[in-house]
Amino acid sequence: MLLLLFTFLLTSDALPAYQLETDPIGWDSLRYVLQRDEQYHGVTLEMSTDLTFVKKGADYLRTLYEGKGVEAVAHLSVYQHNPNEFRADLAAYQRVDFTQYSSSARGVSVKLKEVGFTTKFLNRDSTDVELQRGESVEGVALPPLEPIELQMHSQVLTQQYQAPKKDSFIPTAGENYVMDGESRFQTILFGFGTPEVDEFNIGVMASGAFTVEKDSGTARPHFFTAAANGKFTLSFKLRSSLLIEQGDDQPFPLKTPSFEKVDISYYMRVNEEIVATLGSFSNSVDKGQDYRRTFDKDFTQVLDLKAGDKVYLYADLHVYDITPNDPILGYYSFKVTPKVLKGSELTIKASTTTEPTPAKGLLVYEAIERTLQSITDTPGAVLYSEYFGRPELGYKADGPGALTFITSGFALRGFPLADKPLTCSFEDLYASLDAVECLGVGIEHRNGREVVRVENRRYFYQDTVVLTLGRVADLRKACHPSLLYNQAQVGYTRWESGAPNGLAEFNGQRSYALPISQVSTSYNALSPYSAAGCLIEETRRQPYVSTQQKEGQADSNNFLIRLRRAPDGTLATERAEAFSLVEGTLAADSAYNLRITPARNLHRHGAWLRAGLLHREDRKLQRTATQGNDELSSQLNGEAEPIAERADVLVEDLPAPYVLAETYEFTWRLTLSELAQLRRNPYGLIRFRDESGRLKAGYLLKADRTPVSGKTSFTLLRAATV
Repeated sequence: MLLLLFTFLLTSDALPAYQLETDPIGWDSLRYVLQRDEQYHGVTLEMSTDLTFVKKGADYLRTLYEGKGVEAVAHLSVYQHNPNEFRADLAAYQRVDFTQYSSSARGVSVKLKEVGFTTKFLNRDSTDVELQRGESVEGVALPPLEPIELQMHSQVLTQQYQAPKKDSFIPTAGENYVMDGESRFQTILFGFGTPEVDEFNIGVMASGAFTVEKDSGTARPHFFTAAANGKFTLSFKLRSSLLIEQGDDQPFPLKTPSFEKVDISYYMRVNEEIVATLGSFSNSVDKGQDYRRTFDKDFTQVLDLKAGDKVYLYADLHVYDITPNDPILGYYSFKVTPKVLKGSELTIKASTTTEPTPAKGLLVYEAIERTLQSITDTPGAVLYSEYFGRPELGYKADGPGALTFITSGFALRGFPLADKPLTCSFEDLYASLDAVECLGVGIEHRNGREVVRVENRRYFYQDTVVLTLGRVADLRKACHPSLLYNQAQVGYTRWESGAPNGLAEFNGQRSYALPISQVSTSYNALSPYSAAGCLIEETRRQPYVSTQQKEGQADSNNFLIRLRRAPDGTLATERAEAFSLVEGTLAADSAYNLRITPARNLHRHGAWLRAGLLHREDRKLQRTATQGNDELSSQLNGEAEPIAERADVLVEDLPAPYVLAETYEFTWRLTLSELAQLRRNPYGLIRFRDESGRLKAGYLLKADRTPVSGKTSFTLLRAATV
């Protein structure tokens, strides 16, 4: 006779609850299965779900099906009795799947499926949610969530403009400039045509002559407007010619106009101030003779410009002693032909910054929790994470990853979040953070409710012994190929910016060859979210304007931005404050995200990578490919050695492994008390002895227990410590 271990309770929205008097067929084959998730590393509990209900239990389900068909709602609660502790624990709560309904004289057969928090979490982890939305996926009201606003500093960008003049400028019929009426003044603008490089977005600088009033100042057409702050170096090769035509001196009324003196000066001006006089000439002209002037000069000018400053390169032309062709009306007209000649060239170089701009977003803890609240339809606290927790959330200190800010391209540009909300899925958010930090996720019970635990991966492989077994028989030791990799990819899938010095971006991608030749498997630690400072800066420099329709290339991207706490506790973007050395990058003091570069991320994953490198400690991870700048070398305060993005990595320099790529398989009769111990902490060490009495230890990968007999099939991942 079998000892009764279970109580079964059917509930529905249409009938009163019913505790089964006759156990469903198949109940004695129910099994506990504790299984570690390969992606998240957490351990979940499942139970077998194929049962046939008889007698009143079958009638209960038939009534529901006949009334509402496949839309009927019924749940089965399974309580397991613990005779040692005189209580019954809820072992499973599952929904009846009426799409699998089958009724016969024998009874009603159905399949059961998981419901509730864990199932929603696992089934909806790829669902995109709006983080500010006040309701969950199923419309459950969620507490208000206000984003925070932080000032994004300006990262230095190096920009260039190059316009070599390949052909001389020849005015067309519509460009026959004249001096006429009472005007004696013109301004000549020197342009260099279509640029070959235009990282300032200046465009074409046109040539021509413009009639202006004397001392008209800013009426002159300007050369270009600075869009950012910086030191601009302008290098010119100006080859130009000027022709002013006049006719022969004839008696009235055949008289043609003439002039006898020309003044011309070449200037560079910033706003209202002349910063350089490049040349000044005053010439007498014989009557009837055309005036010709060539100007050939190479020069370099360095300008400290602010955004909005206007720069002018021009010549002021003044004609004197005019004899008009009509002495009564005083009319005259002279044709002016300016040319910029082949061989002229302009190069502009600048390292620029702009003013800080605000961006709204969320710190990582709030982003994770709101995503979980949305997909699990749970308004309250659903996250516990010491790794991402902060004191203001009730944790003792800032966790190692707590000061990470999550925002979007739209938010960096200043778009209102009401128009362009911040959205993400748990899958992408976790993948991005995992690529940087090396994480794990599990479901735990805290304060009587289920919560998602997000921590460094080491938390899910603890040194604490949670279960000690005796000597096992028929122990099987096997290679675990899932932890063998012959290459690793780290960094960020999105890093290209189109920015002038985008190839100088160090938060790109790195590939490494691992010293394993018998497998062809890549370890992927690539973040879908970007941490590229050049892309952040390029996006930030495309500010939102309410009438603007132009799309930025990173509008829909999400970004990770590392922050720091100021002495007064306020948050600001982190630059190089915590580093004793930063080399190989432009303007290190303005760089974003130095703490989460690909090589640094690799070291955070190092212990996991070493799991499959047993007996290869004398080898190295060889860098094989790079996207972006790998010149960077950085050293945090307190670090013994710099970390170089370009370097190969010795296996022995990686953190020590805590698991190895081997498994132990055996069968053990597990008591209810031992099962309870394992359920309370499925992440600790399970110790046992082999047939020879040698001590072994491993971490739970799978435990499949038959409740009636207690017989349990174990698969453990070998611990590196034993």
